[in-house]
Amino acid sequence: MIPKMRQHQIYDTFLQNKEKLTDPQWLEDFIRPHCKITRMGWRGMRPWIIQFPKEFVAWLMLLRERQVKTYVEIGTSTGGTFYFTDSYLRATVPGYIGAVGFDLRDKLRNFDLYKPVFPATEFYHMNSKDINLGDRQFDAGFIDARHEEAWVHQDFGKLKNNCRIVGFHDIVLHQSTVHLAWSAIKASHEKHWEFIDYSAPAEARCGIGAVELRNAF
Repeated sequence: MIPKMRQHQIYDTFLQNKEKLTDPQWLEDFIRPHCKITRMGWRGMRPWIIQFPKEFVAWLMLLRERQVKTYVEIGTSTGGTFYFTDSYLRATVPGYIGAVGFDLRDKLRNFDLYKPVFPATEFYHMNSKDINLGDRQFDAGFIDARHEEAWVHQDFGKLKNNCRIVGFHDIVLHQSTVHLAWSAIKASHEKHWEFIDYSAPAEARCGIGAVELRNAF
């Protein structure tokens, strides 16, 4: 494990440990030092992942199992989840193409170093309400933007016609209304998953939910 790394070095670390990438415990141990969750007192090291490792690893495993070759994320922030997901899929899914990220704020760290190494990766600095994917199709999308019920529905509306699988962050987070949107969305989709680390205090839990919209394009 590399204690500190640049974003473009995450992929190198995964390649060096390729035989371990289907081991959830190894992934949790690798990711945990980068997790920054104030409610748990976790400071993390850059690049930060604002995720619980157990939940995030379960999401990554689902994406690998579903052989996700294209990925889109709304709400990249500084890029922790974005970079780790892109690098993991690049190392584990044959034929993986790349990720596309969107965020209202231009905070994606070291993209100028990452982009030359992985030129198919894209980032757009824009409000999610202005996203128009047109006829572009993605195997999976992830929503981690404004944590309010109406905005989650709005962002889901931007992805649901363009993705096979859509994931949602903070589905049980206290003091947010993501859970209201998630409850309505999962009720409308027969195939769905919830990844929640119940070992964390209830007031600190985040949770990741996902729905499968269709098996193939």
